[in-house]
Amino acid sequence: MVNTPFILCEVCGLRIDFNDENESSHQDQSSMARMAYMSQGFKIFRCPHCGLLWTQTNNELDPQTIYDHAYFQGGKPDGYDDYLGSESLLKVEARQRLELVRSYRAYGKLLDIGCATGVFLQEGQKTFSVQGIDISPFAVEVAKSKGLDVECCDLENSTNISPPYDVISLFDTIEHLQHPANTLRKVSSLMENEGMLFITTGDTGSLFARISGKNWRLLTPPQHLWFFNRRNLSQLLDRAGFRVLRIFAAWRKVPVSLMWYQFFRGKVRPLAGILGKRVLPINLFDNMTVIATKKEGLIID
Repeated sequence: MVNTPFILCEVCGLRIDFNDENESSHQDQSSMARMAYMSQGFKIFRCPHCGLLWTQTNNELDPQTIYDHAYFQGGKPDGYDDYLGSESLLKVEARQRLELVRSYRAYGKLLDIGCATGVFLQEGQKTFSVQGIDISPFAVEVAKSKGLDVECCDLENSTNISPPYDVISLFDTIEHLQHPANTLRKVSSLMENEGMLFITTGDTGSLFARISGKNWRLLTPPQHLWFFNRRNLSQLLDRAGFRVLRIFAAWRKVPVSLMWYQFFRGKVRPLAGILGKRVLPINLFDNMTVIATKKEGLIID
């Protein structure tokens, strides 16, 4: 969320104006945004109406510069320790996600938004016709080297996608988007009637997030720009033309080396050896999986 004279909440549409001190200039207290946290030099505000949290960034921030080689390969504290070296372990979770998808749609066309190096697409192509997009030039080049049909861009600027899709996924992606409301409306327009949407993202309403406060593990600006809870994400999806079917906190299979790296924010040496290569089930109940379907007969331009 860039620094502008006012913002429109992505979820509820509330207009909030800011003065030079970044406090709302409205006299009506119900429309005043208050800073919830300061994290890594970034101010994170809370919508007083729906509770959405957003990161205030400057206009010069280029998302493509964030998701470079260093982000994936241990050069940034809020990135990954060794994404490429962990792909065989990440496939375990990808297979788990594919099993979930196939419990709702067994086959068809699938678009993965925020596909990174294509680990999920590799699994998905076993039963789906797959495409992917990502804004990371590094990740997209890796995915292309695997023979995957991927494009380096955001959804709004894609020239390669071929709708309609039966399934669209945004795994650990919506929190990175510049304008999630616009993206979800675009997603709806690309789907078959009753097409399936799968989202994973953090849950600010969870007990672990509330206890952790500003130290919550997923509060990592500037790569994470939006922080949802179950209620306001459901509200956003409804406005974008979706009907939420299920929200739950899934157990995830995560490499021990990645948990180590992200817990210490890259301040200690990577965990090597047999222990680091293990995959463990983990559930802090602060990450939600959302399954939604496009409302039948709805067309959104």
